[in-house]
Amino acid sequence: MRDLEFLTPALATDRADIASVTKTMTAVAVLKLVDDGLIGLDEVVNHAIPGFTAALEPPGPITVRQLLSQSSGMPEVYGALPHKC
Repeated sequence: MRDLEFLTPALATDRADIASVTKTMTAVAVLKLVDDGLIGLDEVVNHAIPGFTAALEPPGPITVRQLLSQSSGMPEVYGALPHKC
């Protein structure tokens, strides 16, 4: 529902915050790529992701494993994310 008080139905175009749920789904997808041999947990991603180094200014080489375990030392990235409309 878009509005519970007036029982207005949600639209397919409505935005919805799903918070930390995506972390688990992303980790499963990445680990599937690791299992398929397409990427490695200890691969450095700094230059594999377009704009990663320029936009986020990581403190050094960042690996897939560090991103998944949230131990990369990356600062908060909220300033680099697109703003909601």
